[in-house]
Amino acid sequence: WEDWANGQIIVAGAVDQSSNIAEFSHRAGAVGKNVYLDAGGDSILTLGTDGNYFYYSGTSFAAPHISVAAALLFSAFPNLTGKEVADLLFDTATDLGSTGADAIYGRGLVNIEEAFKPKGASSITVRNFSGDVMAVDVNSSALLGGNAFGGFAGFSEAGNNSMMVDGYNRA
Repeated sequence: WEDWANGQIIVAGAVDQSSNIAEFSHRAGAVGKNVYLDAGGDSILTLGTDGNYFYYSGTSFAAPHISVAAALLFSAFPNLTGKEVADLLFDTATDLGSTGADAIYGRGLVNIEEAFKPKGASSITVRNFSGDVMAVDVNSSALLGGNAFGGFAGFSEAGNNSMMVDGYNRA
């Protein structure tokens, strides 16, 4: 939450299989509730150094879940900044505890499925008649074209070079 962090810091907390805060996990607190996410961290099946599997618990098992969610977003959408990835994870987390960010669960349980869904105002990027690429807001524009609408001035050709994007400029 400090300016130097540029909105890119995520504090990890651990929940159990029922999405209850794990008794060993730190809580978000009043100061950190807006930068705190939860992930599974209680009784996680893992491989030991002896080659045997065992269950282990800790926020050190929750943090990688959040890190992998961020890595998946960076991989799928390389145009996103660190702040945008953090914002997506915060804004799409499954709310736990009291409604909204709270001192126990923070922003809630990381939800990668929701983070991959379109967010914000949708627009369509098109190449205009002069060859420049521009974004057209879907909600405030009427895009017409094709032979049913007269096939005017090559709009159908421009539509072939278009792409719908969300508020984060993700295809």
